[in-house]
Amino acid sequence: MKVWGCLAKVIILDPKKRKIGSKIIDCMFLGYVVEHSAAYRFLVLKSNVIEHNTIVETKNVEFFEHIFPLKVTDTSKQLIDNNSDAMCEVLRRSKRQRNETSFGDDFYTYLVGNDPTSFLEAIRATDAKQWDKAIRTEIESIEKNNTWTLVDLPKGAKPMGCKWIFKKTYHPDGSIDKYKARLVVKGFTQKPNIDYFDTFAFVTMISSIRVLLTLATIHKLVIHKMDIKTAFLNDELEEEIYMTQPEGCVVLGRENKVCKLLKSLYELKQAPKQW
Repeated sequence: MKVWGCLAKVIILDPKKRKIGSKIIDCMFLGYVVEHSAAYRFLVLKSNVIEHNTIVETKNVEFFEHIFPLKVTDTSKQLIDNNSDAMCEVLRRSKRQRNETSFGDDFYTYLVGNDPTSFLEAIRATDAKQWDKAIRTEIESIEKNNTWTLVDLPKGAKPMGCKWIFKKTYHPDGSIDKYKARLVVKGFTQKPNIDYFDTFAFVTMISSIRVLLTLATIHKLVIHKMDIKTAFLNDELEEEIYMTQPEGCVVLGRENKVCKLLKSLYELKQAPKQW
């Protein structure tokens, strides 16, 4: 197992000649790739070939597990001092134009920080139509599940806010797969023993999963996996919780109403337990 956050020298191969070239880029090790290959995943720190603040995936790498670029230690202080400009670029969100570059079939690059951070930014983006469709899909799913009902805010009650989270998913080749919009409640404003009580959630032990996989292998069984969409929205709430209407989805003529949550919503403190 490689040490997360350590320095790595990624070697760029010539995709035509398949020979090691003179271009080597400084990266930070982020983890392993399981979607499409057994490669490693890195964050570009210093390179004249690839934009900073970029994720790359490749097998062609040399690790320096005693050096941690983003942690000031005796072994890495000199490296950080020498590359301070590169570090600043990693921490800043770059607005420069990105150009796609190919380094072969086994080398993947991803740009970081392109998803909208607010509803206003999403509806003003060049791909606003796709984000609007994702928002409507999320709202339709919530309404179909009877997650809330619009009511007048009771005297003395204070509604919680909510926020849209936007995320793009990508194919292995870097092309966009889906636009996802998720509505989350600002659960950090909840008060313990008033808005929620227990927050624990039952989870499966990894040893149990391993036993099932072992049995499936021994008996040559086919394994299927599934994802339950809007999983947290499938159980009723016991507490009385109110939330403001989400941006872009305020009901005309009922602007002064608030959402009384009947079922769990993402980021509620008690959502995992309720599910």
